[in-house]
Amino acid sequence: MNTLLMVIIALLLFIIILLLVAVSFLIYRYFKSVKKDPIRVESKYPQEVQAVIDQAKSNEETSSLFCVDHPDLHAKGECAFSHEHYCELCLAKEKNVKVARKYLNLLLDSNWESICIINDEETGADRLNELYRIKKELWHNEQIPLIAQRQFKINIESDQIEAYTMVETRVEDKEKMSEALSFLKN
Repeated sequence: MNTLLMVIIALLLFIIILLLVAVSFLIYRYFKSVKKDPIRVESKYPQEVQAVIDQAKSNEETSSLFCVDHPDLHAKGECAFSHEHYCELCLAKEKNVKVARKYLNLLLDSNWESICIINDEETGADRLNELYRIKKELWHNEQIPLIAQRQFKINIESDQIEAYTMVETRVEDKEKMSEALSFLKN
């Protein structure tokens, strides 16, 4: 009787081990097939629209990787005036502002005055985007430079880092810029 019980227990253990090996093998095959054939996410756009989106993304990536003036050199930064990408040879940093060397005289020869310093959190993303849109538009249409720099301050009372955007313009453009950016002061 004892030997029969021992044989049954050994047989059950053998069956359990076989089941564990089989389950492990099935799990292994499942994960191996998932790795080879990842789940494809269906696009919510029609194929024609998706093709245009993909093309725009690839153009954006390649245009931002290389210098505007030296297409064979990788870009190292963006000009504060034109928002174009330039290589290390073309960029200069003066007064904590990165500008293309071809615009360096404009930065150094002009007297700059602060229009405003705005709290990014209070102002909101929409107004900041509008600021940058106006800044780009003024540069491309009228060659009027505007410096918008991110700055950070530590609020000791709340123990937080606050982001601010400081906006500077040339003295001769101050009135025009104050009007164009009046929406920031509301």
